[in-house]
Amino acid sequence: SQSRYSRYLTKKIVLKEPSTAIKLTSYIYSTPETDVDWYVRTSLSGDSSRHEDNQWKLLSCATERNKSSKPNQFFDYEFVLTDIQPFDTYDLKCVMSSSNPAKTPYVKNYRVVVAT
Repeated sequence: SQSRYSRYLTKKIVLKEPSTAIKLTSYIYSTPETDVDWYVRTSLSGDSSRHEDNQWKLLSCATERNKSSKPNQFFDYEFVLTDIQPFDTYDLKCVMSSSNPAKTPYVKNYRVVVAT
């Protein structure tokens, strides 16, 4: 079984216009023993619920994230989530896991695009 730890949480980001989809591209080093997942939490201004009380939603990645075979071999991976209830506030969580404590994935950067 793999251990999972939240390694990175972003601050809340407020958009000028509501959105219903998110695409995140991340530059990742990940071997067959490791994995990286991205989650988003969304809310709409004026809702009665607090943003922090909303559930995290997993962004899907169509590519297996186990390509790295040598040190410093990073690859771009695309994570998406569509058909989200309209939102104008979001934050992100990066969860990294490993079946071997001596091997860890690395995330060098990420870029986010939100769309309607």
